Order: sequence, then structure tokens, then C-alpha cells
Amino acid sequence: MSKIRAYGIWPWLWEIDIITLCKANFAFLVTLSAILLLWFMLTIKKSTKARKSPLPPGPRGLPLVGYLPFLGTNLVEVLPELAKVYGPIYKLWLGQKLCVIISSPSLVKEVVREKDTIFGNHDATIAAKMSSYGGNDIAFTPYGHEWRKLRKVFAHDMVGHASLERTRNLRRKQVTKIIREVYRNAGKPTDFGELAFTFSINTMISMLWGGKVEGAEVVANKEAEFREVFANLTRLLGSPNVSDVFPWLARFDIQGIGKQIKEIAAWFEEFLNALIDARNNSFDAVKEEEDGNGGEKDFLQILLELIGKEDNASSITMDQLKAILMV
Repeated sequence: MSKIRAYGIWPWLWEIDIITLCKANFAFLVTLSAILLLWFMLTIKKSTKARKSPLPPGPRGLPLVGYLPFLGTNLVEVLPELAKVYGPIYKLWLGQKLCVIISSPSLVKEVVREKDTIFGNHDATIAAKMSSYGGNDIAFTPYGHEWRKLRKVFAHDMVGHASLERTRNLRRKQVTKIIREVYRNAGKPTDFGELAFTFSINTMISMLWGGKVEGAEVVANKEAEFREVFANLTRLLGSPNVSDVFPWLARFDIQGIGKQIKEIAAWFEEFLNALIDARNNSFDAVKEEEDGNGGEKDFLQILLELIGKEDNASSITMDQLKAILMV
């Protein structure tokens, strides 16, 4: 009542309130109109760009989920059947991800060999990116200077002829070990699948960081745990993740894959740090051992020598080293 009475005594207050309200409404309408106009312009621009770059044909799918409900579990059969309908190159919407499927050998050759620089970048899954220190390994680093440097390190320093010669004895020891295992179990049932997996893991460990006495205690204490963690990492990297096709769901981590990958990455971080510290603390002893073994080196030693190297063309960072060893 006092406010109404005040307006009766001072009517100009009522006029001021009306003017203020009109100004606020006008400002709101202008802002809303600007937002709608911007959205309309972006939509038109996007559709125009889409018309300029036509996509290959493909099944329509459903809104939001795309063709996901129709894929089934046997992609080896589904994808060739779609190729019969839409041709050797077709598009497929998987949730919010647009995929282009190529099934012709000639097109595959053109993509991976003749135009590899154009198609060199890989769309890393959430699990792959988290397990490779943000995509710092050769598989997921964007094509450019850093990728070319990592490729040179991998091709020349790790799997080049000279490097493979340095790790020959490491591989030979594992071959001898597995042959003795088979001979010892002669006449008994043998799971050759499990035997081959064990041989592969042991050879990989030996070539990566098992070639020196320094740090061997770290590897020995963690070897059984490493096998389990590595098996879990391999499983998670190959598991379908709904967050990969619906990126806006990544923050919720519905399947818990992100949490599991973080735990594995933390384990590897601790393991690699202990291994690297042990190797760095005995650098002189390692050099003497190399001289005595004809220059035998594992990959960890090769990569450690590239950190901080004056030649920037082959120098790598610690994160890149860990990403290479981890993935």
C-alpha cells in the first residue's frame, strides 16, 4: 500500500519504472535476435559447405544414434553387405561420428600410400588418448614435424637394422627359453596359444627394457603384475566406448572405461619412473656393459639417449618416451 500511495504522490516514479522495464525488454529482444541470427548464419554456412563437399552415399540411420542400432556384432559381414549396396566407398554415421568406409583395394592403396599425408591423422579413442600421454606416440600424433620425428626415431633408432642387431641376443634368449619349455613338457598337453602369448610378452619386455641388469629387479618384482595390467589395457583399448561416438557423454564416463584407463596409466607411470630412475642412476655401468656385450641395447636405453639430444631432429621428450614404451 505504501508503494501504491507513493506512486499516487509521485507519479513520475511509475513512469520511471515503466521506462526501465521497456528498456530491459528491448535489450533482451535485441540479444535474443542477435543469437538467433548468428545461429541461422552458422547453419547456412555449414549447409553450404556440406553442399560444396558432397559426402559419399550411405544408409540414413536414425536421428542421434545414426546406424548404430543396425550394425550388429559381426562387422566382417555387415560392412561388405553395405558395400554391395552403396559402392566401394560409403559413409556411416555412428552416433555423432561420421565414418567413411573404404572396401576397394585400389582405393585403400590410394588412401594409405599415395595420399597418406592427407589421411595421416587418426581419430584417437578416449582410451587410446589417455593411455598414450595425450596422443604423444607415433600412432596418434597429428601429422607434421613431431610425427615425422617420431617416425624417424621408430624406423631408424628402434626397428632399423642396426637396432635390431643390438637386440638380437635378447630375442635369442627368449627363443631358447621357450624351446626348453616345450622340451621340458614333452609328452604333456600344451596350450600353444598361451605359449605363444607368453613368448610374445616376454620378448617384448626383454626388447623394451629387459636388456640390462640395472632395473632388472624392478622388472622382476612387477613382471606378473605387468602381464595382468597389460592384458587389461589391451582389453580396454579394444572395448567399444559409448563416449567415443557421443563425445558429450565423456564427462560422465558411463562404462567406467576412463576410470580404469586412468588407474592403468598411473600404474605404468610409477613403473616406468622406477625403471628410468634405476637406469639413469647406473648410466656408467650400462655403458661398460654395452661395451662388453658388443653394443647390446634395449629400447629403453636407445630412447633415453635421445632425450635432450642436441640434434633436434631426433630429440624426444620424456612423455614421448613413455608413450612409445606404453603403447
